[in-house]
Amino acid sequence: MRSPFSLAACLWLAGSLCARAQDSEAAQARIETDRVREMVEAGALPRKALDEAQAHMQEAEDNTVLRRTLYGRLGLEDMTETQARAMITAAERQWKRREAKVEEAAKLVELEVRPRSSLDALKADAERAKSVHAMTVARLKLFDELTQMVRAEHTAVEFGHAEDDAPEAPKISERFAGEGSVPSFGKIRAVEAAFERHFGMALPVSARGETELHKSMGFDHTGRVDVGVQPDSKEGVWLRKLLENMKVPYLAFRGAVKGQSTAAHIHIGPPSNRIRKAD
Repeated sequence: MRSPFSLAACLWLAGSLCARAQDSEAAQARIETDRVREMVEAGALPRKALDEAQAHMQEAEDNTVLRRTLYGRLGLEDMTETQARAMITAAERQWKRREAKVEEAAKLVELEVRPRSSLDALKADAERAKSVHAMTVARLKLFDELTQMVRAEHTAVEFGHAEDDAPEAPKISERFAGEGSVPSFGKIRAVEAAFERHFGMALPVSARGETELHKSMGFDHTGRVDVGVQPDSKEGVWLRKLLENMKVPYLAFRGAVKGQSTAAHIHIGPPSNRIRKAD
């Protein structure tokens, strides 16, 4: 019988090989584009061939971005802002390319060069690309909300409660010092288990421990957990009471920021520390 470790190793290897194949696809497309460019400059191929090669290269590169950010295992908390923006840009480019193909084909249909039925597959492809773009928009919205949470934590460290010092950041409406230390893994697991027993669902964790997002913004989030609940909701009230009974420190954020997401959440643990830069 194959051991769980062997199965996990096989899955990891398959994922690694898939990622390499994606990188290879984009790399091969770039090599082919360079080859076609040389032939065009030498007069051996028409300019249209280079345009087609560049479009194929862009498609391969955009596919690679989306596989890593939208379809892959990369969580929002492990995504950088650059990756998030690249994700939505890649999806938008793909959508526009497919819309352009529909428009070009429609002109040929009007000229009776192509049958009208030939538009069906192109339109379906464009609709799929539109749906993918909508998915990236929704994912980016969640990423921006998570970014707002991190900024709120920055406010906690830099200004304390500082309602007037940082009017554009969500306010720390409640702060419980508890034991003051970073909660142990065992305590976090106990909180998660209790929440799941009580509400019949997993604790809605939006960021766990040290994340790429926190690091990119200069904060060490090690041992801390951000929970995406409104502090005044029934889940939020219950969770805060549990944390207080367990003497686990937390910060509760509530209150909308005009024109932005509320970034309401409960930060379990003391405020994140600033990452010290090496001299």
